[in-house]
Amino acid sequence: MAPGSPSGLQDLAKFGPADGVYNYGAGLAKFTAGDNTSGGTTVYFSDYDATRKFDKFKTAESAPAGTVYATVRVYKDAADNTYKMQFTNVANPSDNNSGMTHEVALNYGGGLYKQRYMTTLAGKESIYMLPLQFNAAGSDSSADRTKKVWRDYHLDQWWNTADNTFKTAPAAANSFDFQCAPCHYTGYSVTRNAGGEYVASGVPDAGGEVHPVTGTKQELNIGCESCHGPGSGHVAAGGQGKSIVSPGLITSERSNMICGQCHSRSQGNDSYGIHKDSPLDNTNKMMVAGTSRAAFLAGNTSRHDATTTDLWGDGKHSKSHHQQYTDFIQSPKYRNGSSLLTCYSCHDPHAPGTDRHQLSGTTDNGLCQTCHTTVTDVAAHMTAKVGFSMGAGTKCIQCHNPKTATSGAGSNPTTPAIGGTSATKYYQGDISSHLFDVPRKTATSSSNPMPVPCVRFPRAFLIIS
Repeated sequence: MAPGSPSGLQDLAKFGPADGVYNYGAGLAKFTAGDNTSGGTTVYFSDYDATRKFDKFKTAESAPAGTVYATVRVYKDAADNTYKMQFTNVANPSDNNSGMTHEVALNYGGGLYKQRYMTTLAGKESIYMLPLQFNAAGSDSSADRTKKVWRDYHLDQWWNTADNTFKTAPAAANSFDFQCAPCHYTGYSVTRNAGGEYVASGVPDAGGEVHPVTGTKQELNIGCESCHGPGSGHVAAGGQGKSIVSPGLITSERSNMICGQCHSRSQGNDSYGIHKDSPLDNTNKMMVAGTSRAAFLAGNTSRHDATTTDLWGDGKHSKSHHQQYTDFIQSPKYRNGSSLLTCYSCHDPHAPGTDRHQLSGTTDNGLCQTCHTTVTDVAAHMTAKVGFSMGAGTKCIQCHNPKTATSGAGSNPTTPAIGGTSATKYYQGDISSHLFDVPRKTATSSSNPMPVPCVRFPRAFLIIS
C-alpha cells in the first residue's frame, strides 16, 4: 500500500499501535519529521561481506565500531508529509550520488514480521526495492545481524564495490516488478519496455491500490482470482459452477499447488532468461489455479525448490521464509495411507489476517485433535514419548511445529533457558516448520545449530555464545 494509506481492500483495524509487534505503523514511525538536511532516523551500513545472502552489510541505528560504508536516513518530509530515504556515502564522500533521496511509494508488510519499502525513479517505469527492512521484533542489542531493528535489504544492488559509489538504480532484472510482484499481484502480467525495464501490472480493481507509476487502481496484493482463477472467464461462461476453481473440489495435490507456487523456493522459467525467484512460465505468466504439480514444475520452473543454503544442516528443515510448501510435501500429511491433507485442512484463507495465520479452530490443541483423536491428553503423550512432563497447557505445535524459519527478526532471548547457563543463548525463528516431525537436539551442535523443541525449553534455537 502507499505508506499509511490502505486501499478499500485492506483493513488495519487489528494492526494498530496497541497491537505490539503486529502494529503496521511501527516501521513508518521511525520516519520522524525531517527534511533533506536533518531529522528522521539514521541507519548505518557496515562490515560488507559478499558471502552473505541479501544482507551483505550489517546495520545499526548507532555508529558501529567497524568500517561504515554508508548511511540511509529515513524521514517524513515536513513539507509534504511524504516518506523518504536519503543515501549518504561514508566510504567515498566525493561520490556524486551521495545525498540522493528517494520517496517511499509503496510498502509491503508491517503488522507481522517485517516491512519493506519500494520507490519509483525519474524516467523509469519499474518499481525498485529500497535497501532497508524493518523488523517488528528486532533489537539492536542482539548479537545476530539478522535480528536488529533494521536489516540490510540489498544495498549491494545500489552499490558499486569496485569504487565504493552508489548506483542510481539497481539492475532492471532486480526490479520489484520482476522479482517480487509475481507472487504479490493478482493477475500478474509483465512486459519489457524499449529501455530494457520490466513493467508489471495487476488486474484493475476500483477498490485496489494505486499503482505508483500508472496512477491506476489495481490488485497489488493477493485477491480472489489468485486462488479461484480469472473471474472474467467465470462470468463469460455463465456464472455459478462454470469456469471457476474451487480448491475444495479438486485433488489435494492441485489444491496445495495453489499455495505452493509461492510458498516454495523454485526458480522461474521466464522467456527473458532471468530464472530467479519468480515462478513464471516461458510466456512470463504465473500458474493458473488448478494446475497440477507436474505441470507447474515442467512449465514454471528451472529449479524445482530450495537448495542447501535455504535449509538447516539436516538438509530437511527450512531456514528461509516462504518455504511452507517445501516442508509440507516432505511430510506424511501430504502423502499417507488414510487422509491426504491440504493447506486449508488447517488454514482458512478467508479468515481475518491475525497473528494466528488464518488457522482454523481454537488456540489450543483442538485443531490437531480433530484428526488425532486418540491423543486426548497431550501431557501424557509427551511423558510417554520423551519421559518428561511438560504439564498442563502444552501445545502440539510446541514440538511438531518449531519455528525453524525466519522472515523478520524471530526471537531475541533475554534470559537463559531452564537448566541453561548465562553463556548459552536460545533463539528461534518466526515461521513454523511444516514437516510436522520433532527435530532432535542430538542433531545439533555449536557449529550446526537449528531450532529444536528442546524438552527443557520448548521451541528453542540453540546457539552457543
